[in-house]
Amino acid sequence: MKICCVADVHIDDYRYFNPSREDYDKLDLTGNIEDYRLNQCLTFAQSLAQYGKREGITNLFLLGDIINKPRSSPMVVHTCRRFIEMLTTQFHVYYILGQHDMDTKVETLDVCDTFISMFNGPNFTYMHDEHLELGGRTFHFKNWQPLDKIEYTDCDVALGHVSLGLCQEPVGNYTLGIFGDIHSPVEFQHKNDQGEVVGTDYSVSPPYQHYPSQPDQGYFGIIDTGALTYTRVLSDTLLGG
Repeated sequence: MKICCVADVHIDDYRYFNPSREDYDKLDLTGNIEDYRLNQCLTFAQSLAQYGKREGITNLFLLGDIINKPRSSPMVVHTCRRFIEMLTTQFHVYYILGQHDMDTKVETLDVCDTFISMFNGPNFTYMHDEHLELGGRTFHFKNWQPLDKIEYTDCDVALGHVSLGLCQEPVGNYTLGIFGDIHSPVEFQHKNDQGEVVGTDYSVSPPYQHYPSQPDQGYFGIIDTGALTYTRVLSDTLLGG
């Protein structure tokens, strides 16, 4: 089984950075080119759903910072809803929250702390501190938390929103770690309590550029549950498919 991973979409209206009309017209998405930075998440969702259909992938992990501001404008909220609707036409989406999704930065959260929970449904499932069995593997999900160490109970794959290599460290007995938050492709060896290397932690990276100062290449990822591996895929390949 293969599973898509996406993180750090940061849905917002970044008016100053627009792609060309030629790129916009590659897909049949309707909308105004002038508002395309807001709508780029919809182009990505549509493309990823098409990719999932071609590849036979029906599950997606959305690993935090879905939106850029927890108190967003009605237009951004509406776009977020459309983004989720597009993804759930193909995937069962399991999601967690990043710090940008939350209207609080405390360790204990309630559904009232994010408007994203309003969209929960049969194919859109909130997964903080939950385990999931898919493809013969056990997955453990965690929201972003204001902690130095994010602890995972025994699982094959740890999923979260963690500042890898900076101020936070995921800990636990697992082989593969996939995390949102870091906006560049990084990976670190994961060690157990005895200091032995037992796996690798990966950042997902955003699916497209948000600011000119950030990497101009976007990524999503694929977990192969059989081989228990993670592979980054350039988002540009979606348009080429």
